[in-house]
Amino acid sequence: MKTASRILLLSFAVLTLAAACNRMSMDSRLLKISKTIDNSPEEALASLDSIDYDKLSEDNRHYYDFLSLKARDKAYIAHTSDSLILDLIEYYSTDKNSKLYPEIIYYGGRVYSDLGDYPTSLFYFQQAADRLPKDCENQNLRCNVISQTGRLLNTLRL
Repeated sequence: MKTASRILLLSFAVLTLAAACNRMSMDSRLLKISKTIDNSPEEALASLDSIDYDKLSEDNRHYYDFLSLKARDKAYIAHTSDSLILDLIEYYSTDKNSKLYPEIIYYGGRVYSDLGDYPTSLFYFQQAADRLPKDCENQNLRCNVISQTGRLLNTLRL
């Protein structure tokens, strides 16, 4: 029994260390940009354009793609393809416990809404709502999911 407890404790420590290292490897420029998107999406897009995408690590490239998608959405630039969001959903689906995953799923709904595929959009909004913890500190995301769902249901006259 003591051995099992020690293995469990060691496993927890390794996972915690791995998560901390993953967060530390995030490009500081991307973290700074993520804080400006809500208030100034155009500025965030300009800042993203100044970053050499090819020199980013895989994690940072996906985060860059997410920030780019989010900034374009916030700047009311219509999405014209689902390839980027599908790549992001696939990449981040390996860590469904990530705080970022529900937001990525939400943007899946936004992309399909812009593409006119309302059933798929509603599917993603529902997935995002289901993945948000009940005591979620990100109430803005919960409100956006509910608002977008209501808007689409109204558009469909449901």
